[in-house]
Amino acid sequence: KIAEHLFSLPDQLDQSGGEDGGDEGSAESAFMQHWLARITGGVVHLYVETILSIPTLSPSGRTQLATDMQYLTSILSTLGAPALHRLEDLLKLVEATDEGFAGACMAVTSLDRAAIDKMARKRQPMA
Repeated sequence: KIAEHLFSLPDQLDQSGGEDGGDEGSAESAFMQHWLARITGGVVHLYVETILSIPTLSPSGRTQLATDMQYLTSILSTLGAPALHRLEDLLKLVEATDEGFAGACMAVTSLDRAAIDKMARKRQPMA
């Protein structure tokens, strides 16, 4: 449902009703791009904060979360969401194996130490 709604945003924000073809430099296009960036940026922020608030992640929970994150990241990327790198870095931490987690922590650049620490505390080891 969320993906369907996100994909419909450009049409909902198109003030011209599709009449001018969404010319790149038009005021209508600027309006649409502005609000699309605001909305998708908010989705990224909310999704990251929601993931960080999850108390624990089992191995199977991490697998499901990674799948969901990949799907949403793909959609948001298509829509040009700002700050998508935060979600992509968080995905790296979710996907990391127990052995590779420390290396993944060092590789992420868009998350602060507090966010990385939260992810480390919520991980349950693989059985």
